[in-house]
Amino acid sequence: MPLKRVDAVVLAAGASVRFGSDKRLFPVDGVPMLQRAIAAVIDSVAAVHVVLRDSDARQLPALLGPFLADSRVQALLLDQPGLGMGSNLARAVATLPAGCDGVLVMLADLPYLQAATASSVVAAGRVGSVVLPVLGEGGQRGHPVLFARAFFPRLQQLRGDSGARSILVEHSDALREVPVQDAGILRDMDCC
Repeated sequence: MPLKRVDAVVLAAGASVRFGSDKRLFPVDGVPMLQRAIAAVIDSVAAVHVVLRDSDARQLPALLGPFLADSRVQALLLDQPGLGMGSNLARAVATLPAGCDGVLVMLADLPYLQAATASSVVAAGRVGSVVLPVLGEGGQRGHPVLFARAFFPRLQQLRGDSGARSILVEHSDALREVPVQDAGILRDMDCC
């Protein structure tokens, strides 16, 4: 059964240590990286929850740009983002609305992801499934990853800096791969 409502969580609370500056604001083709990540998923989901640090409150206009005025975009300001990506994702999933039956997990440092890829991943979502894009037939797995509501409790148990990879291993029978021709699913920016 297809999912009725999917929200996105964009993980953007990292410290950009390897990058050397705030990579969320780094311009990629003239657009800040974080805004490109939001743009790639926004038209495929009901709402986008952008996970940020509470110290980002004053920077919201720069970080979100035109999305600051978009009612579909919500900033989730965390007081302890240093606990790690897994912890941040767990907190974000815990805030999803009751009617949400899937979450598309997106990393803020994937500025080249094509919007069509996000749409394909969401369209492939089914009750009880985990959907991820793969580069070509049988290729390398990438992001964003869609988790149906059945996995919300497990996502909320994540701690530290470990992401949801353990869920993929534990529930390999629930995986649905979507072949795409989009190298943006793999092209993160960890250094300038």
